[in-house]
Amino acid sequence: MQAEIREILDFLETYFVMLYEGDAETMEKVFHKDAHISFVDNGEVVIADREVLKGRIASRVSSKKAGVAREDNVLTIDFINKNYAMVKVNLVIVDKLFTDYLSLIKNNGQWIIVSKTFQAEPLV
Repeated sequence: MQAEIREILDFLETYFVMLYEGDAETMEKVFHKDAHISFVDNGEVVIADREVLKGRIASRVSSKKAGVAREDNVLTIDFINKNYAMVKVNLVIVDKLFTDYLSLIKNNGQWIIVSKTFQAEPLV
């Protein structure tokens, strides 16, 4: 699985840069067109599609523009097999610490996110 680990780490670098720079257009490269995103907003569970997340990224000030240093970590990579993995990461976006659980599938030699569940906490 060493090759798959390296591939996922490379893929996650693209994911982290996308979020740090607020590059909503890169979402189409890292998220499947039918991916779903789950989170809680004002006490309500939200299950949204890729376009909702794309809009959120496009409308907020990126960490890069805010002058916030890039901070992200891969916490776990759990393989089901060489084509399926669950990944847990955390990253800072402006003034919040996000923890993301990402379901990845390798399709035609490329990793892609099919599901994302996240939680955000204010930085102290």
